Amino acid sequence: MPSRPRLHMASSHRAGRWYRSRLVALPMIVAALVTGAGASPSAAAVWPPSNTAAQTVSINSGNAAGTDLTLTSKTIEVPSSLLKSVTGGGTTYTFSSASGPLAKVAVGKVILIEGQDAIVVTSVKHAGGQLVVGAAPASIGDVIESGQLKVTGPPDMAQAVGVTDTSSGLAPALAPMLRSTGAAGARRPNDTLAVFPSYSYSGKTSTFSYSLTFAGAPNGIHVTGTICYACASLLNINAKLDGTFTWANQDLDMDLAGGKVKSGSFGISGMSSDLDLTYTVLRGASPGVGAKPPVFKLPVSFEAPLCICGGIPVYSKFELAILVTLGIGAKNSSIQGGAHVTITGSGSVSGTGLGGASGSWTGGHVKGNFITGSALTPASAGIVVALQAKFGVGMGVKNVNALYYISPIFSIGETTGSAVAGLACVAFDGAFSVTGNFEVQLLGFKVSTPATTLFEKKASYAQPPC
Repeated sequence: MPSRPRLHMASSHRAGRWYRSRLVALPMIVAALVTGAGASPSAAAVWPPSNTAAQTVSINSGNAAGTDLTLTSKTIEVPSSLLKSVTGGGTTYTFSSASGPLAKVAVGKVILIEGQDAIVVTSVKHAGGQLVVGAAPASIGDVIESGQLKVTGPPDMAQAVGVTDTSSGLAPALAPMLRSTGAAGARRPNDTLAVFPSYSYSGKTSTFSYSLTFAGAPNGIHVTGTICYACASLLNINAKLDGTFTWANQDLDMDLAGGKVKSGSFGISGMSSDLDLTYTVLRGASPGVGAKPPVFKLPVSFEAPLCICGGIPVYSKFELAILVTLGIGAKNSSIQGGAHVTITGSGSVSGTGLGGASGSWTGGHVKGNFITGSALTPASAGIVVALQAKFGVGMGVKNVNALYYISPIFSIGETTGSAVAGLACVAFDGAFSVTGNFEVQLLGFKVSTPATTLFEKKASYAQPPC
């Protein structure tokens, strides 16, 4: 059975050049992660008249009480009951009727679908009494002219959905997605469901393969699965993760003017990220000695409504990204290891546009242990595995801008000595941090300023005879 030494928060450096070199690598890995990376609809919400003149939506109940938003003159509000299907990876929306508010749809208009979506119309076609609309993602400036949006409360995990990325950034799984069950801003309590939604995904790219399951809970999410780099090659790493991420409330406060966010903040209170991350690295008789692929952002996310504010969906999103670096100096090597880590605390981040972000973290604490496994390396070797869990919030659905996020980052470095030289020892370094940032969407591309670090701790352990 692997031993489980505790995480020792240490500032001293051990002797040995190979040991010192891996200490330098961890902050660089963390920096790379920071910068890299169906149900039936409800018609319970009361809608203001749909028109193309500027209009103000006032929320007087629910967890967004006091919110006032003025929509742009090109925005057309459409009840979600009129949406029949979303196809083409989110590029085609079919509505059951072409009358009522949909009679005003034209190229360049923006359709705000109650509690679900916001799209820019790129084409219009009538087919058998139905309206078929070509769509592109809408930005905040397309939908909201001005106003303030304040939301406080936990996401409604009972109505969470799994979402896969597509080339357009919109996923058919989003239709229908969010729905209100009373006055605007009100949500069905989480305790009305005994079983929460669970979504499983598997896939592969040219370098990575993955199999993940996201399971909702009353106050969080449970993630399990495997992520493998270069599994079919002679130099590969297979990482297994089992993590529970919980929180008390999420808070969003944004002021908008002229279609832009003038100021805003996002906070998570009572957050706890509890993660088991283990890995196995194998190198066969291959000539190469290392690999450093770019950050791999998992192309799936877990999303839940935070508030449906006047028909405008405010959602919470959970995403994952992984970064690995392998330096194996000899053929026929194997390394096993990992860590169990818990990060707790409450934090917030604020920022405007491309002006950068600031934030704070209170009650921060790290505890856990490294998981030592067998290691056979004829020559010295070193690896780093870093996992980023990303909690975000924003308006609209995928690729709609004004997305704040807070991210716990778990980074583990393991170094082994040369068995041939008699240095049969294993040492670990851990870097555990929380960052925050504000993202904006420009012409379909996501742009981020450098993230701000809210909290960080380092730990180390050397297995005898190191």
